[in-house]
Amino acid sequence: MDNQGTKLTLLYTYADEKMRYFKRDTYEQAFTKYCAVCDDIYKEIDEDTKDMNDEDLNSYIDSLASSFVEIFSTEFNQITKKSKKLSYITGHNAPLVVYLFPAIMNYDAKWSKSFCEYVVTKWNEAFNVPGVGQIGYTTYAGIKGGFKTKLCYITTAVCQSLNLDDNCKELLLLKDYRDNIFVNQENGAEYINEYYNIAPTIVKRINKSENADEVYASLYNDHISKCIEDIENKQYEACKDRYIAMVNELKAKYMG
Repeated sequence: MDNQGTKLTLLYTYADEKMRYFKRDTYEQAFTKYCAVCDDIYKEIDEDTKDMNDEDLNSYIDSLASSFVEIFSTEFNQITKKSKKLSYITGHNAPLVVYLFPAIMNYDAKWSKSFCEYVVTKWNEAFNVPGVGQIGYTTYAGIKGGFKTKLCYITTAVCQSLNLDDNCKELLLLKDYRDNIFVNQENGAEYINEYYNIAPTIVKRINKSENADEVYASLYNDHISKCIEDIENKQYEACKDRYIAMVNELKAKYMG
């Protein structure tokens, strides 16, 4: 069991390496390659569980999830600085949600869903820190759907850091502006396409910094809140210029 848990952490490490390809145009290929690496370990779990009844299977998956989470919680508990604790959690959440969980769900074994559910529960219990959102699990189709619907990655990360709701005014206004106004402004579509290629990487790198919450608070105060004011005042060109300036500033700092 401990051996399987350790192997799963190797898959996590590979998922973390694949985060650089979490872009609309490269995610599909990266995910396919990631699943191919995972396959042998999943087959080992299949072999371990093939003759188990439901009770034994649940016990096995519970222990496997505990072993997996414990490796990270041990590292986490050795960190003393609050900012580094927050950075650790936010930096480790993304590879789980973007690669590990979707790959396990894609494998579609009898233990896939249960394992994801157990890990989510144990992970959120182990890393229950104010200011950091809790994780859930999703599928590959769910992640791809996010690219198609064009999630507001940076604004969403800012709102999560500030404990604002998924349907908060800021997100709703900016999504509406993007889909109905920005896209029709000069070069709007090109700016939007560039944004969705670089935004996931920017968010990941901010999350790995020691002062992620400070960065997000600054983005809200210096840029996003002012964009909202522009939209409410129908100053759409000003909002466009302000948002482009924010993205360019982030690109220079985190994509250089």
